Amino acid sequence: MEKTRHFPLQAHHGMDFDSLFTYEPSRTEVSYKPFSSQTELLSTEKQTWLNFICTSIVTAMTFLIFLMTFPFSTMFTLKLARHYERIIVYRLGRPCPIKGPGLVFVLPCIDKWLKVDLRTKAFHVPPSKLQTVDGCIISVGAIIHFRIYDAMLMYSTVQDINHVVRDGAHVEMNNLLSKTSYYDLKSKRQRLSYNLQTGINITCKQWGVEISRAELSEVTLLMAPQAQQSSAMYGTASPPNLHTANSGNSMLDSITQIIQQFNQFTTTKNISNDTQLNKYSTKDIFSKMQAAIENNLVKSVGLTYEFSVTGQVEKRYYLDLKSEQGIVGEGRLPSGNPDVIVTLSCETLQELIEGSLSYYSAYASGKLLLQGAISDVMKLEPILKLI
Repeated sequence: MEKTRHFPLQAHHGMDFDSLFTYEPSRTEVSYKPFSSQTELLSTEKQTWLNFICTSIVTAMTFLIFLMTFPFSTMFTLKLARHYERIIVYRLGRPCPIKGPGLVFVLPCIDKWLKVDLRTKAFHVPPSKLQTVDGCIISVGAIIHFRIYDAMLMYSTVQDINHVVRDGAHVEMNNLLSKTSYYDLKSKRQRLSYNLQTGINITCKQWGVEISRAELSEVTLLMAPQAQQSSAMYGTASPPNLHTANSGNSMLDSITQIIQQFNQFTTTKNISNDTQLNKYSTKDIFSKMQAAIENNLVKSVGLTYEFSVTGQVEKRYYLDLKSEQGIVGEGRLPSGNPDVIVTLSCETLQELIEGSLSYYSAYASGKLLLQGAISDVMKLEPILKLI
């Protein structure tokens, strides 16, 4: 009778036998490490000898056909890349070193090429509702500026970079602001914008994308905390019964006085701000703008602007900084082709002059409408500060 042979159980690195009831794969064995640079991406592409020989033969035949049809074949093989563009080439499915700027030679039929724009792009994260740590319901958005610093890495890891960066910025903004109080949102918005930029960069760096600027828009309070404020104020799950003791009545009186003083302070502040905003009319602002123009500012800007100030009656003004002294006038630009068209209200213009509202916040909230680049409007900041 043949004896049964028992083999010892060999170590299995793909399974976790620590538990008696599960045989799930070990999580430490499966990991994804993204490419960190173009050099690392190209170094992982190793070819066998057979693959190398076949690739060389096909490339040589294609190049021979190019020489036989020269110069007509140059119409299909020469590509132009500007100084802010790069061309990615895949030859028979394998990536080649990135090419450009200038004339780039590609072989027809075996080369697949793609042109990538390296200039800074911007998008608007739409305002979303979220709850802060202190229980406030707010609505806030953001403006994100990003650029591609590694075109090969970006194209090899992400299919739609605009969609991915927009979703990543939206998730990072919600995670960051949900751990912040409403007071910090109002008083430390610049620091939170920097933290948002840093958080998005941690994720986007592995895609070959860099976030150059991130700015939160104006915070809108939708619902103030009620029960949460009472619980935190008294240190209990629910406010105590104020009608059962004299100490409760005195505490209620003190709280009522604090609320009344706060309301009076807020009303006085709003009245003073409204009075300050309505101090100058639109015509006065543009008259002071003419006096604030300096020759060095005209040379540094070198653009023409047209302002459409909305209100009870829409008024148009133009600012010509291409002329030697700079001209401010009422109506449309005489040349008829302004570089930037700005549409805003008189209140928004006054807030921009006083510095209580930033350009990016006004653009993100819809108070500032543009036909042109936001960077060109930012060039007017030195002029508005002199008014």
